[in-house]
Amino acid sequence: MLTVTKEILTTADHKPYVTEDMKLLKRSIMREYEKHGKSSKYFKLKGAFTQKLHKEVEKYRLKIETEVRNGDRSSAYSALRKLGAHSSEPSKERFELPSHSGMTAQESAEKLADHFSYISMNYEPIKMENFSPKIRTALFAPNSMEVPTLSEYEVFKKVNKAKKPNSAVPGDIPKKILKEFTHELALPFSIIFNAILRTFQYPRQWVREYQVPIPKVTQPNNEDDLRNIAKTSFASKVFEAFLADWLMPIVKPFIDPCQY
Repeated sequence: MLTVTKEILTTADHKPYVTEDMKLLKRSIMREYEKHGKSSKYFKLKGAFTQKLHKEVEKYRLKIETEVRNGDRSSAYSALRKLGAHSSEPSKERFELPSHSGMTAQESAEKLADHFSYISMNYEPIKMENFSPKIRTALFAPNSMEVPTLSEYEVFKKVNKAKKPNSAVPGDIPKKILKEFTHELALPFSIIFNAILRTFQYPRQWVREYQVPIPKVTQPNNEDDLRNIAKTSFASKVFEAFLADWLMPIVKPFIDPCQY
């Protein structure tokens, strides 16, 4: 599989912790530099900016930690990654988890992994016999076994709305073709989807997951320097979106929020 990686340069102006006051101060620094170079006023303004930057970075980091502990944020990775570059110059530094309570970045990562593993182990696998009588009745009612038929237009709307992946698994259609020929692809997609609904069988390549290794560092030396990204077929994801639409009206009315 050909994997294309790209590097994105970010600056402090794009960070969520940069305030309007800091942006004004940054412009004052640039104006002073253009007029008088690295003058005493320039260094004074730059020192004030750096001090404000470090203060806002720490406030943002504490905010993310609090949200994660309170369960208000499903993932801290994207937010913590924005803390990777604190200077106003473009940066491609390696992202590291901030140390907490004297732990190293590796220990912090392991603690997060253990926490999410503990959460997943608290839930039993889904079994039909564990459903409440109301859910079982709804699932096995005579009209619930009627097999739906998807129209070409319904499939077009779902494919058109779906996010097109930048990378593809073997057998996938390239992103550019998906975007340019959505109308034309709706018909073959609908034929495949309806065949699945009639036979209750998935294409074998749709139940296969591909792992794409993404380097954490510039020159990875071992598996610890790689991050695996799971990929499945785009068409499979579109079909799963239909399944979700059909299942939620059945299950949602019987979910008791007090159980969670």
